[in-house]
Amino acid sequence: MRTKLFVFVVALVVVTNGLLAFARHRQCDSLLHEEVHRKLRSVVMTAAVPLDPDLVAAIHARNDKPRPEYGSLRVQLRKIRKTP
Repeated sequence: MRTKLFVFVVALVVVTNGLLAFARHRQCDSLLHEEVHRKLRSVVMTAAVPLDPDLVAAIHARNDKPRPEYGSLRVQLRKIRKTP
């Protein structure tokens, strides 16, 4: 009888720890996702300030690469990327 009780308690502890670990993992994953989203949003908002809106409005698709506006934006974005 004691052996069965011991096995039951050990199994209960293992299952409980597994469930708690899973819940903690989900919580950490959610918090990490929120933090990355917040940081990315901040970077995008900071990078958008120096961009010329007229240049941005002139670009609609990838096939706009030959346009001079595309080249100007590309130079500006590379400068922003190099900024620490």
